Amino acid sequence: MGATAGAEAAVAPAASSPRAPLQLVGYDNFKRHNPRSDRFAVQRFHHVEFWCADATNTYKRFQHGLGMTLVGKSDQSTSNAAFASYVLQSNELVFTFTAPYSRVAPRSADGPPPPLPGYSQQAAYDFLNKHGLAVRAVGVLVADAADAYAKATASGGVGVLPPARLEDCEGGAGGGAVVSEVKLYGDVVLRFVSGDYATPGVGGGISYNMEEFKAQVEAGIDASMTDQVLVEKSLIGWKEFELEVMRDLNDNCMIVCSIENVDPMGVHTGDSITVAPAQTLTDKEYQRLRDASLAIIREMGVECGGSNVQMAVNPVDGEVMIIEMNPRVSRSSALASKATGFPIAKMAAKLAVGYTLDQIPNDITRKTPASFEPSIDYIVTKIPKFAFEKFPGTKAELTTQACEFDYSGTQACKSLRQEGYRVILLNSNPATIMTDPGMADRTYVGPMTPELVEQILDKERPDAILPTMGGQTGLNLAKTLAESGMLDKYGVELIGAKLPSIDRAEDRELFKQAMKRIGLNVPSSGTASNMEEALAIAAEIGSFPLIIRPAFTLGGTGGGISYNMEEFAPEAPRVPGLGVLFRGRFHEFAEFVAKDVGTVDSGLNSMVLASNNEMVLLPINEPTFGTKRKSQIQTYLEQNEGPGLQHLALKTNDIIATLREMSARSELGGFEFMPRPCEAYYRALPGRIGDALTPQQYAALEELGILADKDDQGVLLQIFTKPLGDRPTIFIEIIERVGCTREVPAPSGAAAGGAPGEGALGNAAARAAAGGAGDLVGRRADGVAVEQAAGCGGFGKGNFGALFLSIEEYERTLNV
Repeated sequence: MGATAGAEAAVAPAASSPRAPLQLVGYDNFKRHNPRSDRFAVQRFHHVEFWCADATNTYKRFQHGLGMTLVGKSDQSTSNAAFASYVLQSNELVFTFTAPYSRVAPRSADGPPPPLPGYSQQAAYDFLNKHGLAVRAVGVLVADAADAYAKATASGGVGVLPPARLEDCEGGAGGGAVVSEVKLYGDVVLRFVSGDYATPGVGGGISYNMEEFKAQVEAGIDASMTDQVLVEKSLIGWKEFELEVMRDLNDNCMIVCSIENVDPMGVHTGDSITVAPAQTLTDKEYQRLRDASLAIIREMGVECGGSNVQMAVNPVDGEVMIIEMNPRVSRSSALASKATGFPIAKMAAKLAVGYTLDQIPNDITRKTPASFEPSIDYIVTKIPKFAFEKFPGTKAELTTQACEFDYSGTQACKSLRQEGYRVILLNSNPATIMTDPGMADRTYVGPMTPELVEQILDKERPDAILPTMGGQTGLNLAKTLAESGMLDKYGVELIGAKLPSIDRAEDRELFKQAMKRIGLNVPSSGTASNMEEALAIAAEIGSFPLIIRPAFTLGGTGGGISYNMEEFAPEAPRVPGLGVLFRGRFHEFAEFVAKDVGTVDSGLNSMVLASNNEMVLLPINEPTFGTKRKSQIQTYLEQNEGPGLQHLALKTNDIIATLREMSARSELGGFEFMPRPCEAYYRALPGRIGDALTPQQYAALEELGILADKDDQGVLLQIFTKPLGDRPTIFIEIIERVGCTREVPAPSGAAAGGAPGEGALGNAAARAAAGGAGDLVGRRADGVAVEQAAGCGGFGKGNFGALFLSIEEYERTLNV
């Protein structure tokens, strides 16, 4: 399931005001224009929060019906005595379900406050009595929630929650977030979210033009604690490779395995299909990457153990760029170990305590030493899929979210104990294999904090700490312990990777200097403290897209992607006539009136509003009165007891596969769908849509009751569920856009070749997460890179009539 594509509201007709009423001109006469009127940087939808009477059962229904994963909770088990709240996620789609606890139950006087500032149990009870199950908040990711609140209220928005800082103090991802709220419509609030908590990569991304570049540089400088951003050449579209490298104290170095990402740069390694060994490198290219990897591990000062080196290769001319180096085992280490039979974690543990590669026998041959590089005559492929169906009786949720590090830690514990060392383990997650009884001599389960580590050091008095098996958290903690003098205080040695090696790998500038010393390339970059410096760096790099990374903010908050020079412009004219609610914020994206959508008998006006990047679309619908039949919008206003959020449009990459899966769950607690249109509707589709769909797809649409439409944005496939709750007030709309793409400017010297991609709206890549204009799609048959264009929401004129007619016909059966 993709990100939320649109949140659709039903509102009553506007009350009289001194401002002249806005005259809708309808779909055919409306001229789309983006004046870039946002007064603050809006990036994308962040989450949707439902208020309900029973959060536990409600979230479990959505979890089952939509195949989403539980990723967070706050309830009595976490000392929250005010409300229960559960968070589900699928790709970029995030739903939160919140229900109040008893108002009269006694609470501890010294208990913590509710985690969400401004939450009122009485307000929640009033909301539920009025609306039932309904959306309370539409979360939007912005560069700065405090700035968004100030500018929204200054331009007429009604403030609900002033900016409040939330901190992660429970050993989670770290960092924090700022939230603020303004009134959206009725009792629904628009919740601005900024910060680094639970949003890795937010703000960091790629700029494809100067307009985006300027906007993101300004936002990044504003968000950075040091008023700096890193501007770096983008390698999107290049081929990506990883090499697993080992080194011992005698400077014996060897390559365990090469790994190639099937997806090009721009898709995260964890989301990509990877193959070992690499398949598309010539022998000469491989030797260049091998030599570079050995030079890197030596230059970075990793004295013993394993490291992961990531590189990009231009598919046109073979130019090599070094992406980064991890001075530790990584998630890819598990794949390399399984592919070759070379136990990287076990070997790294032995090397850390003084063994050399030539002293350790090869686990496979039992004859040759481990210093011999593995050679395999087969390929191993990793596909990122969690096959819960293979484990009957278990819940479809992950309890370990980094199993590769669990494997590495487990192997290290076993290997060290076999060599006679006493092993003490610290892990914040008890749901791991390495914390099983007997895996270590002593196991501590607790937060990964310097304070707890000092208590353990004082009690256990170990000789050394091995941090390279615990991912980034382990390295960060080891760095803190070394820099604070704690390791010296207790006479503890840091093994596997020394502090200078960690610093050179983590600091982009130090890493860049290290690579230059050994004659290797990294993407061109520079550090800017103001717009003039940023423009100079952009000119020096010479081509878009460009990546902006704010300095010293977790997750890249405030940065983003620029695709051309024009997207720099921070000032734009305001759009008159949109009313107080969105004045100076969103612009008008589309219009529909009753005659556009075939609802003349029942009445409907609709205006679609959009953010600058058109990744946030908010349709506002109102009924017209005095018609032959009651408008479905009027029914909503009656049943909801006022305005509110009526439809949620959710994007999917494959609506046919999604509908088959959801339909299979309909009778088992999932969601039901509106009745399909008549046979004549589907007989007429090929004439309207043409050869954009195959005969097999047309047959599947009719089978599943999916609607199809074609407009200037491509082909729109969509279907509505029946109401989500007891009242006919809120619906989910599943959509897929086919052909709503635009060409992506290729990076300098990048290849035009690749696999076809148009029509498959791929997973949301870094660009969308950072507030860019669309999702990375892939390549057309002609090799040109394409992405989903902005504004590809579910607003096809031809489908509106069928959609609302189906809802009205359904509501007739409810006698409402």
